[in-house]
Amino acid sequence: MNISQMGALNNAIENSEKLEFASKCLSEEQLVRLYKSYKQLFWAQIAPAIILAVTVILELIFIPSEAVPHGEASMKETIILFETVFFIVPVYPIWIILTQFTFGKLWHKYSRWYRKKSSMDELYEMFG
Repeated sequence: MNISQMGALNNAIENSEKLEFASKCLSEEQLVRLYKSYKQLFWAQIAPAIILAVTVILELIFIPSEAVPHGEASMKETIILFETVFFIVPVYPIWIILTQFTFGKLWHKYSRWYRKKSSMDELYEMFG
């Protein structure tokens, strides 16, 4: 298991623990709001990667391949390589940073509270 997989696994375990704790302490309405915030952030962060994967698969299927002499890259290969590199290097990291400020605000507040374990009154004020 590599470092990235371990980080993803640890994050999933931590999020599961946060949600379990929330289910014990919050009302059903508050838990639903928190879970919606969590899912909003999750899908906002993963959707661009899914869109890229679907785009590349469709391009592989529908853009015809052509024989290119002397081992040069075809137009199909060039397009797929360019969009993948453009996505991975500037677009996706910037998107992840932006989602931290625009999606799942309640989840972020709760996560900060959970890490420092402040008073329960502070937790309930988040939902007020």
